[in-house]
Amino acid sequence: MKTNLLLSILLVLPAVITAETFYVDSDTGNDNNPGTSPARAWKSLNKVNSHSFSPGDTILLKSGAEWTGILHLKGSGSEDKPIVVDKYDGNKLPLIRGDGKEYPYVVYLDNVQYYEVNNLELVDAGMDTADVKSGVYVYNSNSGTNRHIYLKKLFIHDIDGFCNHDKGYGDAINWYCQADQQKTNYDDLIIEYCRMERIERNGIWGWTDHWMRDKWYPSRNVAIRNNWLKDIGMSGIVIIGCDSAIAENNYVEKPSVGGDGGIGIWTWSSDNCTVQFNEITGTYGTHDAQAFDSDWNCRNNIYQYNYSHDNAGGFMLVCTPELTPSNLGCVGTIIRYNLSVNDGAITNTFAIYGPCIDTRVNNNTIFADSSLHIPLVFHGQWDSWATGTHFYNNIFYTKGSYSFIIGSSIENIFSHNLWSGEFTERPEDQHGVFQDPLFRGPAFAKPDDFVLREGSPAAGSGRIIQDNGSRDYRGNQE
Repeated sequence: MKTNLLLSILLVLPAVITAETFYVDSDTGNDNNPGTSPARAWKSLNKVNSHSFSPGDTILLKSGAEWTGILHLKGSGSEDKPIVVDKYDGNKLPLIRGDGKEYPYVVYLDNVQYYEVNNLELVDAGMDTADVKSGVYVYNSNSGTNRHIYLKKLFIHDIDGFCNHDKGYGDAINWYCQADQQKTNYDDLIIEYCRMERIERNGIWGWTDHWMRDKWYPSRNVAIRNNWLKDIGMSGIVIIGCDSAIAENNYVEKPSVGGDGGIGIWTWSSDNCTVQFNEITGTYGTHDAQAFDSDWNCRNNIYQYNYSHDNAGGFMLVCTPELTPSNLGCVGTIIRYNLSVNDGAITNTFAIYGPCIDTRVNNNTIFADSSLHIPLVFHGQWDSWATGTHFYNNIFYTKGSYSFIIGSSIENIFSHNLWSGEFTERPEDQHGVFQDPLFRGPAFAKPDDFVLREGSPAAGSGRIIQDNGSRDYRGNQE
């Protein structure tokens, strides 16, 4: 009797799944091996792709080994046991080359969650006709909320594609929420310490079918930090369909080298996002080409503590078309404590298009050398005009000349700014200071050159602003 009772209890106990570590070595591995030790490693990506991994599993690729094809990761981890992809036995990154024909991605996370992918080198082998082409493609198709996708210390380069302002492909990292059947988003998506170079279209790009305000279902806890991007065909980092995302400490050099336009870092149909401590330089293109942009259906996004220099399209774009149930416009953008140097060689420094509402620009330092004779602020029509653009406590210093094109925008306020240099059609500033700010200098080539010397007329002359971020560009308490 006791024996039968014990047997019954054992039969209903759940099976214990033990997390495993799998090794992959393209040189000495064999797909007939179990893959559970370096000496018995798998060989091919096809073997990895045929396996559905379980919570807590680890997939390790041999340092310095190379593969051609796609790493298609299947199975999901859990909240306390993510699945980890990494390297082993050396410092050199494992290299995966896209085959340029059959597969449009190099690493593919298809409707999975709780994954951490680290320390891989990814490169595309050549052109193909895919509509979407990426070094890493993270895809959520009508599966609700996918959580905990971490991409760290990846080196993604030479991703080919097609670059056009209205059409194209070829991104380093792309995530997409397809939501034609149910609400779909990401929660806890982190991209950190990645290097991206010579990317045909965008560096980091996300898209969602929920971008429209009347169907808005944003991704949350998205963080893009400490990444290095250079020679990007269009835009460096694009945040789309997110709430409270953060992009910080990223370096973007020469976005929009495709010539058709792009922006260093921008938000689109996103709310409450923070873009801070980034450096953007070298944008150029026939469309846009600013360092930063708060765009279309965005609310309460903050751009602060950034260093922008030598961007031909300018420092900042704020824009939106007409207001509709799908688009509430661009409302409450805050631009503060940034340093802009020689931005706008072929356009202007600030561009504000369409019915943007309550844009606040305060405590920025804007400098132009003697070669620049451009509009400092340009208001343009996109279905209608901006309302309530406020400039407070900024330093505008030009060795060339600045002009202003205000158009039919209304309720513009300039107050407590410092003006130094030649200005054409300068707006009224009843509390303005009209003196040399006494920058440290002398070269005006790096941020430290714009520290104020003792006795600067800018010190203590600004207006008190509530909820001002509590610190300035250099970290001093405000």
